[in-house]
Amino acid sequence: MKKYINLLVALFFSAIAVGQSSQTTAAATAEKAAQISFTVREHNFGDVKAGKIVMHPFEFTNTGSTPLILADVRVTCGCTVINWPRQPIPPGEKGTIIVQFNSADRIGPQNKVVTVLSNAKNEIERLLIRANVVP
Repeated sequence: MKKYINLLVALFFSAIAVGQSSQTTAAATAEKAAQISFTVREHNFGDVKAGKIVMHPFEFTNTGSTPLILADVRVTCGCTVINWPRQPIPPGEKGTIIVQFNSADRIGPQNKVVTVLSNAKNEIERLLIRANVVP
């Protein structure tokens, strides 16, 4: 019986040690992750004449310690086109996501969301463009 108790105690402390090791490893991995930091997350074009195409560059920096990889950049509507870097962004380096809005067939206030998916600690970032399309 004493052998079983000693075995259970040993298993208990082994499980605690493994759990703490996993938490330490996860924390170390998070510290060594990429981090995407945008200068600005929102842009307002103001009044835009119907039919005009306008664009805005959203600049970002990898403020993490590993290369930043943009997995995907998505838009909410076909009137918005994006151009984004496909190559990894090294730590400390900058990149740009160019957002182009086509105001054809649009009238009035417009709010378009651009969703950025990456390997960064902040895996999902949202950018916003606004415009008031006038005839």
